[in-house]
Amino acid sequence: MATYAKPTPGEGAYKSPWLQAHFDKLASLKAGNEGLCLADVDGKGEGSLVVADATGKLRVFSGVRQRSEHPIASQGEPCAVTSFYADDRLPRVPAVAVAAGPHVYVYRSLRPFVRFTTPQIDIDEKEIDVWRQDSDAPTTRSLLRSLHDGGARLSPRSLACLPMEGEQLEDHVQRCRSIPFSTQDVVTCLSSVKKSLDEPDAQGLLVIGTESKLCLVLDQTCTTVTARVRLPSAPVAIKTSGVFDVDWRAYVACRDDRVYTLTSGEHKGSVVIRRPHIELETAIVGIAPGDKCVYVATADSSIRCFAAKARKQFTLHTPALYQCGNHAIEQTQSLKVDVHAGTDHKFRTLGPQRAKRSDTHTSGSDERRRPHVQGQGFGRRFAGRRTHSSVSVRSLL
Repeated sequence: MATYAKPTPGEGAYKSPWLQAHFDKLASLKAGNEGLCLADVDGKGEGSLVVADATGKLRVFSGVRQRSEHPIASQGEPCAVTSFYADDRLPRVPAVAVAAGPHVYVYRSLRPFVRFTTPQIDIDEKEIDVWRQDSDAPTTRSLLRSLHDGGARLSPRSLACLPMEGEQLEDHVQRCRSIPFSTQDVVTCLSSVKKSLDEPDAQGLLVIGTESKLCLVLDQTCTTVTARVRLPSAPVAIKTSGVFDVDWRAYVACRDDRVYTLTSGEHKGSVVIRRPHIELETAIVGIAPGDKCVYVATADSSIRCFAAKARKQFTLHTPALYQCGNHAIEQTQSLKVDVHAGTDHKFRTLGPQRAKRSDTHTSGSDERRRPHVQGQGFGRRFAGRRTHSSVSVRSLL
């Protein structure tokens, strides 16, 4: 398998089959997997790369250069960004939603439009009584630890107090007693779902996951919660499919190494957790919904495919750790492939013919049976019966 070698200055800049869309050593982009999205910010049919930078800026790249930069009015670090159509007006221009701290900022035409703030967390009355007592710092910590051991859900200020000692504990207790006792929830992940039509430019709704184990679905104005459901654990990633008013699914990866499926309840606008759940033995690093299935990538460098009722279809072991993935459809050939990127700068794709056995490895004889695809024309090669291929890529940024 040929690998990409960076050409020296003045030598063979066009020998590689890959287009170097953007390369800037001084770009200084700091963003996770959920901090990137593609959006047609002008409504002209040309996608732009939208990046929620960790420095608190929304940066937009079009073509080979940075188009604009917009400050995010939040003291917290952005954790997720997504694009969706917030209304039915013409021309069709998607909005961009950025989650940072307890807020979700919605930009329309790259201008601030509306801000949603998560509901405040209900605090246990026993915890409030402990903080109102005029006791010393070690006694306060001991009482809070007793509540925690008894199964009470403590606020962040109380959880931070438990491991502290000495002067750090004294300063923390004195500072917290002078602050009003209210706790704001924090957004951990963000996604969107089509509202009533399954069209590329149909109106969508925001789906938000919070630190207090809540999953919220907002209305069209992005100011009111339409539906909510409490999860067994805090969510870290949300992927959706379907139409909210008809039949939809939300695959939520949580910190307890499980994937929960959310769907419509018996009453209109209600959301319930569908059983059984997808349980894994290692940490989840990414999920991607496919065609009537969901792909779950774990920290042991493997990708598992699950169908309805959490039935595992196969396991694919990859040479590198999963970074991100998506489900792609090539309209000209009616070809559906699932693309996954790894830490070794390679795209790995799952073709239309799935592995018939439960486990599929990409080492030894399987590597010879499924040759790598490099460079141009990789769409034609997927017309065959391969179940796994890889493409060498360069990091764009």
